[in-house]
Amino acid sequence: MVHQPGTAWEYSLSTDVLGRVVEVVSGTTLSRFLSERVFTPLKMSDTAFLVAKEKAGRLAQPFATDTATGKPIELLDVTAPQKNDAGGAGSASTTSDYARFCQMLLNGGQLEGARLLSAPP
Repeated sequence: MVHQPGTAWEYSLSTDVLGRVVEVVSGTTLSRFLSERVFTPLKMSDTAFLVAKEKAGRLAQPFATDTATGKPIELLDVTAPQKNDAGGAGSASTTSDYARFCQMLLNGGQLEGARLLSAPP
């Protein structure tokens, strides 16, 4: 264990590992895989692992410091290419795009003719 139970919160790296598994199995980058298989079919035009400079002004900005600790808040710069695509962090989206993804889930895996998940048995 990294911490005693109840003393700290640390996110798991499981989604990062899963992202890498997707890359190996698909033979492409996670960003390309998700773009081709999820973002484009669902018309999520503002979701990507790299935010274009002309869209950077639309990014929400955090407070400068954590009010609980006083430490500076550091976020991944989604306007700069990263060394790799992380499954647990790194992509950016809009509420509209996320709503489309959620609607697809509510619809049983499809949205406007694009089926991403199998129909329930």
